[in-house]
Amino acid sequence: NVVERTEPVEGDPVDDCDDFTLGMDASLTFGSVSVTPRFLTSFGGTEDDIYPTTLGGDMLLPNIAGFDSGISYYMSANGEEGDEGYYKADLMRFSLTRSINDGKLKFSYVMASKDDDKVSYLWLSYTHICYKGDMGEVTMTPTFRLQTGSNAGSENFDKDYSRSKIELTTQIKFK
Repeated sequence: NVVERTEPVEGDPVDDCDDFTLGMDASLTFGSVSVTPRFLTSFGGTEDDIYPTTLGGDMLLPNIAGFDSGISYYMSANGEEGDEGYYKADLMRFSLTRSINDGKLKFSYVMASKDDDKVSYLWLSYTHICYKGDMGEVTMTPTFRLQTGSNAGSENFDKDYSRSKIELTTQIKFK
């Protein structure tokens, strides 16, 4: 959708365009391993605009000591080296989940980088089902988060940054 209009002050034509992202994935199962490759690309705007492209996927691994496990990897690039706004980034996540009593224990570790800057995140949470019935469900999730590194890919990157956080999330779902 391209609309050309003339601005009253400057008189230069301006292109207004919608931006779109196209994503494709497919799940494949090989015994007890499930693989979901993904491709995402954005487009639209004017011919001078640069948009990111992301390629990667998720892999659900076999059960490890009663824990469901998975690993994900994604890489993304915005333009080509030398372009204004160019960057390259990647993300790798490892997760373990296990049902315990009326809830679910979840552990995730994420390593990410943008250009040459690296950050990491650790999550540990337990979701407890407080109520489940005909009208819906109420859950509470205490979560511990630890972040190392900050502002990857910017002039303000701080490799020594560390932050821990404890949260309590309550969720109400209605049927």
